[in-house]
Amino acid sequence: MNFTFDSATHTYRQAGIVVPGVTRVIDHAGLTDFENVRDDILERRGRLGTIVHRSCWYLDQKDLDWRTVADEAKGYVESWGMLCEDLRVTWRMIEHQCVAEVDGMKFGMQIDREGLVGGDPSIVDIKISRQAEAWHGVQLAGYAIGLPHASISNALARFMARKRYIAKLNEQGKKARLIPYESRRDFDVFRSGLVISHWKLSQGRRISVLEEAA
Repeated sequence: MNFTFDSATHTYRQAGIVVPGVTRVIDHAGLTDFENVRDDILERRGRLGTIVHRSCWYLDQKDLDWRTVADEAKGYVESWGMLCEDLRVTWRMIEHQCVAEVDGMKFGMQIDREGLVGGDPSIVDIKISRQAEAWHGVQLAGYAIGLPHASISNALARFMARKRYIAKLNEQGKKARLIPYESRRDFDVFRSGLVISHWKLSQGRRISVLEEAA
């Protein structure tokens, strides 16, 4: 779907209409507070997060010049590289951004990685500082539900077809921890959250911007 994305406010729009992103659905539906969502987004937008994500992108493209990686980011990038090598991953999508639709409800998302992990179709979200949270499973559920599949049109079937993980990178360069999220309920929670978020938007509620406090 054609869409625009404002990186400054982390806002998706389609045909000029604001579309909630996955993390904003989680906040808007009250699944966690805005401060947690804000911190999660700012982790990526911050200088260190930007360097780490960009360096991991080049690493996965086999085009990383280590001389360009800032010292404070090297441990995280090495941590990611060790995990990928150990699991012998094959990435099919890297930093993939899109607008998805489920039952007429649209939402935006950016998936860090999708591909084969241990031979299994999987979605992986990279984290550099935050501990794994229960709502991360719901976040990953949104990605699994919304990401198109070549042969599956049903949202639940798409969700079930992919494993979901958080990759917790290590500052000292130790192998990253791959944390699985396996609850079937994450599907129901995200879809319910999407219904609530779209209802609020239809009633005139707006999506908070990053710079606002919780």
